[in-house]
Amino acid sequence: MNPPAWAKDAQALMDLAVETDWSAQGAMREINGRILAFWQEHGDTNLLRTMCEWAEDARHHTGYEPRDGAAKPSFEPHDANGDPVPLDAVPAGQLWAARFVAAWFGKDVAEQQGLVDALRSQFTNEDYSAAILHTLRLTSEMVRTGQGVRDRPAPEPAWASQADALFDAAVADRWRGGDGVMSLLERFAAEHGTPAVIGAMKGWCRRVHHLVAADHVGKPAFPGWTSEAGEELTADDVPAGPRWAGRFVAAMWNDDGEQARALLASIRTSEQLTVNVIETLKATSGLVPGRS
Repeated sequence: MNPPAWAKDAQALMDLAVETDWSAQGAMREINGRILAFWQEHGDTNLLRTMCEWAEDARHHTGYEPRDGAAKPSFEPHDANGDPVPLDAVPAGQLWAARFVAAWFGKDVAEQQGLVDALRSQFTNEDYSAAILHTLRLTSEMVRTGQGVRDRPAPEPAWASQADALFDAAVADRWRGGDGVMSLLERFAAEHGTPAVIGAMKGWCRRVHHLVAADHVGKPAFPGWTSEAGEELTADDVPAGPRWAGRFVAAMWNDDGEQARALLASIRTSEQLTVNVIETLKATSGLVPGRS
């Protein structure tokens, strides 16, 4: 039995999307025009069916099966450091597409229906079109690569090796001199800017967490401070910089993005940032096993 015309055109859209370089100038505009033509010819119901077909095609090509008891994956956007992008910074259409495809992968029918109902009743025409476009972009990338979004390693930032050099210098307790932490940090900040400095801090937290995680499986992290004599201190006993760093490291280890963002938002001056970066580097490098 021959498939209906809408199904053939839906597959043609997927084929085009798989072959398209989405970063090329005018690519998204061209595909959006093709989607609009499909919509006009086949109607809203068949367009929604088409998005289901795209999601199923992506699930088939990635071989997705729920793992570790998770009912469905997450395809919500992450930044270059691998951290979730705050939801209020994600366009409505892009967020809808990520959640719809995830609900399809997880066979969450109630979530799928709720998303479709919201798309029909709450979205502007612009956001509606964006949701369709992003659904096609997300699923076609999975079809093309055979990988889910989070299965692919994030490209390493250009500044990563310099951030590693900073950490290694701190572990070696080399703070002064041309290859010491203070000189390296000054050059790093001047060359790459504040976003990279923040990314480096997050990376140091992850790096040392990876080194000690096997000894603390399933245990939440709590900020802690000790005196030079080894006595435990409370938050009120330590200066602002070490206090901030301890809380930031704990937030990163606990994967508490909300707390980490709140701590970063509390930084008001470049002087505060510098102190917090240095204290975070001291805190993380000091946790490296075997460090003398």
